Amino acid sequence: VSTYLVSAPGDALTRQPTLPFSRLKGLRLVLPRRPSHWRNALDETARGLGFQLESVAEADSLTVQRTLVAHQPGLYSILGPYAFAEDLRTGKVQATKLVRPDLMRHVTLAAPRQGKLTPACKVAAQTIQAIVKSWGNQLSEP
Repeated sequence: VSTYLVSAPGDALTRQPTLPFSRLKGLRLVLPRRPSHWRNALDETARGLGFQLESVAEADSLTVQRTLVAHQPGLYSILGPYAFAEDLRTGKVQATKLVRPDLMRHVTLAAPRQGKLTPACKVAAQTIQAIVKSWGNQLSEP
């Protein structure tokens, strides 16, 4: 799935359909705490474009990130679409797709190589697969 810059409603930057990653320079961001694979990827992308991300708050909770940006104009977070879909639908946040580069998120459903899955794990895996299939093999509702 793609990555989005999320803000409070009415923000000029996130009103656009897409936004180059380089436009994050100087923005006040809510980011995941270090150490984090995703945070490292964001920091490395910014470094590759010649700037550093400005983290004004760090939170691993997607709910905390969304809530902060929804209630604080001029504050932004970088999230996948599943993290803010409901808030976007209800008008609590606004978002634009980050491009150049496109930061794609990959999600994998893995099972152990040895041993058996418990019945609960089997049901959970089947349910996840059915939901994603019903969404056209995307990780968010159409």
